[in-house]
Amino acid sequence: MARIAGICSTQPFEQMTHILSAMLTVSSINPEWQQKTEHSYKSFFGASHWETPLVELKNGILVAFDGYIYNGQELGLQQENNDAMIMISLYQKYGFVEAIQRINGDFAIALFDPRQDQLWLARDRFGIRPLYYTHSSEYFAFASQPKALFQLPGVTNRVNHQFVAIFASSHYRYFDNQPDQSPYADISQLPAAHVLQLTQGQVKKIRYWDLKEQPDPVASEQELAEQYRELLFNAVAMRLAVSKKPAFTLSGGMDSSSVLASATHLSGEKQHAFSSVYQDKTYDESEEIESMLETKVKKWHSILIEEEDIFPVIERMIGVHDEPVATATWLSHFLLCE
Repeated sequence: MARIAGICSTQPFEQMTHILSAMLTVSSINPEWQQKTEHSYKSFFGASHWETPLVELKNGILVAFDGYIYNGQELGLQQENNDAMIMISLYQKYGFVEAIQRINGDFAIALFDPRQDQLWLARDRFGIRPLYYTHSSEYFAFASQPKALFQLPGVTNRVNHQFVAIFASSHYRYFDNQPDQSPYADISQLPAAHVLQLTQGQVKKIRYWDLKEQPDPVASEQELAEQYRELLFNAVAMRLAVSKKPAFTLSGGMDSSSVLASATHLSGEKQHAFSSVYQDKTYDESEEIESMLETKVKKWHSILIEEEDIFPVIERMIGVHDEPVATATWLSHFLLCE
């Protein structure tokens, strides 16, 4: 995951570039991450990434991109250098909202068009990539994480007590927070499946996609199974195509096992798998995982979750996520990812 950030402001160039650099630095997971910045008219965009940050400027149109476009070939734009350039081409052909509707991917995108003097933000259909923003009479700013926005004058880390209380009192499967809020009172969040348009200081949010109820299927169980299998293979294949070094988390459940088995089938190769294992056998799924190892796994990376001082770990988790921690499951995933 990359980190993107940007500011739209008429304040002095040197001041804005300094703030943007601070925003990127504070939100980067690793100080060795690369940073790239561009500006167009009154907009200053940047990105940081362990590999190549996606910030592009073409014909005055400025784009910062975090994520992946899976259907670039289907869109006839596979010749573009990267997903940020694909976004510029789509925007020039269709406009912003229709361009976003045509993308199959997971993403957080910012685009500024100086000819229209418009800033656009977009977040993927299910909100896989985070995107936050704040604005005042002097600026509008966005970032992948709230902590980046604290670098702006007037933005504090004052807590949004209602948001945090819902986290504290609810099970993680039943959160009912307002999707446009964040844990911080001065910062808003762009909801999943929405675009934001900023024109002459006015903010407008548009929902571009929704999950609609469909009629009950009339096909046979065998036909439905084949349709589901094809959809699963298609989803895994698209992600394999953009992954340079694929690896898979693997538990004893059917979901992760199905994804891994699909990848092995599609690629014709066994894959690397990462699993959390536990000293306490109440939670350990090693026996269930073993059924996958011989036929699907090239190398199994088992991460032992041992008893340890939990509070420093939680502090690191919160520092990375920049949100409250809702469930102990996050602890295992966090230690595995480290």
